[in-house]
Amino acid sequence: MLDDVIDRLKMLVSFATVGTDGNGDIVDWITEEMRNIAADMRIVVDGDPPLRSIWMRFGPAAPGGILLSGHLDVVPPTDGWSGDPWRLDARGERLHGRGACDMKGFVACLLAAAHAWKARDLSVPIHVALSCDEETGSRRLPSLIADMKRHNVEPEAVVVGEPTEMRIIRGHKGTFGARTRILGRGAHSSDPRHGVNANFAAARLLVFLEELQCEFATAPQAGSDFDPPFTTINPGIVHGGRARNIVADCCEVQWDCRLMPGQRPADIRARIDNFCSATLLQHGRAISSMTEQLTFMPPLEPRAPCPATELLAGLRQSAVNASTNANDCVSYATEAGFFQQAGWPTVVCGPGSIDQAHRPDEYVETTQLRQCLDMLCALPSALERHRERQHAGRFAS
Repeated sequence: MLDDVIDRLKMLVSFATVGTDGNGDIVDWITEEMRNIAADMRIVVDGDPPLRSIWMRFGPAAPGGILLSGHLDVVPPTDGWSGDPWRLDARGERLHGRGACDMKGFVACLLAAAHAWKARDLSVPIHVALSCDEETGSRRLPSLIADMKRHNVEPEAVVVGEPTEMRIIRGHKGTFGARTRILGRGAHSSDPRHGVNANFAAARLLVFLEELQCEFATAPQAGSDFDPPFTTINPGIVHGGRARNIVADCCEVQWDCRLMPGQRPADIRARIDNFCSATLLQHGRAISSMTEQLTFMPPLEPRAPCPATELLAGLRQSAVNASTNANDCVSYATEAGFFQQAGWPTVVCGPGSIDQAHRPDEYVETTQLRQCLDMLCALPSALERHRERQHAGRFAS
């Protein structure tokens, strides 16, 4: 079946599903592929411009079961690719292509495994959710979750198949992206006294962000499994001014926070607003400032016991070894936090390494795909055993 996975991955990579450019072609291909395989399949259209997400059910329309989640969008290819990023390129055990690792490799495994699920008389439902805009903030995922809930989808466990090298990740940080726009007053650079330089004001903001980062770093969370064990801040984009001989009338700083569980975006934003008001506006260093939230993805809070962890631990130990992954937490964010907020126990586990995501010549190794496929094909039996333990009263949820 590995050849089936690779064939599907070739097709998935060929769809340039970047940002909000539209994803109709890939959704049409997947729905045609699964038309006679899935017991139920629904498309959720949301946003402006509209994008489409998919959720499918395999097996009975019954409570419980598991939800397997992936996203169809990818980041745009940057300079440095040695080949066509939209053409899967096999180099030994490595399969190169944009999205091969993050995370169309997992989606390809899902589509191939679905044929094996179809051949079985499933007694426990397997749900699949494929979202459309994870890379740009997952704004449409809540609509997908709400639609599943309206149709009585209530899984006992969720597995988000982001690249983890098939390790079980039980916790990750949240991410909060924002931009602060500072307005000054333009003037001729021959006499800057007639203007208010927004770039100078932004420079003070950048220093404050660095000081805030240092404040968090000096107070790490004791006993935390996260590395680093504190909230981080990164000003990633700074753009200001119109010409070198004009006093800059505007400067924009886009910054990113990786939030520890329990850290609220509103607290960070309040610190920024207070600084701009007290240090920039009151002292005439800026005319006005405004901070706008761009993205927010909630953290995945590590919880024990977790049915999702216990279920995966019951699968192939060679692929997923819970005993060596019991404390795995990561700093990057996924859609797992949204599912956890919906009340569904969630972990992250999928093929490939996060080190390959978003890079030129992105790749996933065939050994990783094989381990993922083995896990997914073993899933029906694991779910049945899980249900039997529940009925016997030996499963703690």
